[in-house]
Amino acid sequence: MAVLVADGADEAMGLLESHPEISVLFTDIRMAGSMDGVRLAHQASRRWPPIRIIVTSGLTPVDLTTLPDDSIYLPKPYPPEDLANALGQLVHGGSPHTPGARLQARA
Repeated sequence: MAVLVADGADEAMGLLESHPEISVLFTDIRMAGSMDGVRLAHQASRRWPPIRIIVTSGLTPVDLTTLPDDSIYLPKPYPPEDLANALGQLVHGGSPHTPGARLQARA
């Protein structure tokens, strides 16, 4: 699995357009560019329906209803195993589960 890094929302959209093999988008809500991470997640979800999405933020509270369906919200700070669990659930299928109360799926 390769990881591509974007400096902001506009660069992320460019990467998504030029790399159709991208299967997971991991974005912060606050980011540079013409849109925030929630809008980026929605645009990616609409343009590339199979893409799986993880949204993170240190902001609280985050209204899960503003996130795309079937996305995962991972509040900061998070331990690496929570991120690994979220990625595993998205890549290998199945419904994300909540370790403790940290990982929240938007159904």
